[in-house]
Amino acid sequence: MKKRILSIALIGIMVFALTACAQELGKWRITEVTAGEISMTQEDIDNMGLDPGFIKINRSGSCVVNLLGDEYEGTWTQNEDGSYSIQYGEEMSGTATIDNGTMTMTDAQGSVYILNK
Repeated sequence: MKKRILSIALIGIMVFALTACAQELGKWRITEVTAGEISMTQEDIDNMGLDPGFIKINRSGSCVVNLLGDEYEGTWTQNEDGSYSIQYGEEMSGTATIDNGTMTMTDAQGSVYILNK
């Protein structure tokens, strides 16, 4: 009986752990970009015929960052404050937060990307 209760408890903990990190996993499409004083909404991006790119977050801690067709391999980690550090390319980085199903990433140059799944 004790083994059964322990097994059920461990399964519950594993399921909770997997669903807790599932929020950030997957492919996030860029829907808005602000670089300096220039902002582009999804409508602007569509009208220009651009593919702004995506960030793909993998369970393994790896990621793929695609910005306007330039694609970089990288890694991500979750910080103590709940934000995410994303390292990509040779020396590029960004910090992201996820709130209500929207990711906001700010790169080292101060450009801000809004992404949705």
